[in-house]
Amino acid sequence: MGRAQRSTKSKNGTPIPETNQCTYCHSGPKFTNQKQVNIGSGKATDRSPIVDVPQLPNVAYSAPYLHDGSARSLEEIWTVFNPKDTHGVSNDLTKDELNDLIEYLKTL
Repeated sequence: MGRAQRSTKSKNGTPIPETNQCTYCHSGPKFTNQKQVNIGSGKATDRSPIVDVPQLPNVAYSAPYLHDGSARSLEEIWTVFNPKDTHGVSNDLTKDELNDLIEYLKTL
């Protein structure tokens, strides 16, 4: 499946809502829309589920990830902290596809 098609449809062909597509939040020269959103990774102890959209250049060097540092690796963002696909549709990615995404992010 092509990259452009993947960004708008899941593997089974279901349309991905615009607000759950990667480029909705991670756009522009620094891959951020500079807004605050709820990606579903909030915890009961957080004051709010709303978090800043981070910029992505050099993201490989900024671990740990998420608003509270709970994701120790880029992989954990989607394998541990995205069970309901609220931070992009990733649960249907193969291990190789997820690795490709992570390798791409490391180039930014």
